[in-house]
Amino acid sequence: AAPNNHPSVRPDMIEVRDTDRAGRGVFAVRRLKAGTEVVRALPAAAVCNDTALSSHCCVCLSPLPTTTPPCGKCRTSRLCGRCAASPAARLVHDDECQALALLRSPPAGIAPLEDTRSLRLLLRLLLLLLRLLL
Repeated sequence: AAPNNHPSVRPDMIEVRDTDRAGRGVFAVRRLKAGTEVVRALPAAAVCNDTALSSHCCVCLSPLPTTTPPCGKCRTSRLCGRCAASPAARLVHDDECQALALLRSPPAGIAPLEDTRSLRLLLRLLLLLLRLLL
């Protein structure tokens, strides 16, 4: 496999290669001490657990004061002051707001989802991809 020349990856420590048994993976190229940083990267998207939606910012995941009010539309997510003032951060929540409201209070005859984490993450990734393509 060709070496990964991404600046945040340490090619002197790891490589990406295919295996017959497990498919593609990341492997150490030499013995590494526990705790050695081999990759530094920001996630493309992140969401908090549903149980943390009332205590953490839904965009940056920072802990919030208990007095932080929920979104007036979805009545679930909360934003910290910095994210509430940021158009880009507001867009992240606005994208999922209507979907989150439907997931929490679906039409009659459909049970609400208790765990929306995977669907919220999928939605964030799909909307990010859509924006990159447009």
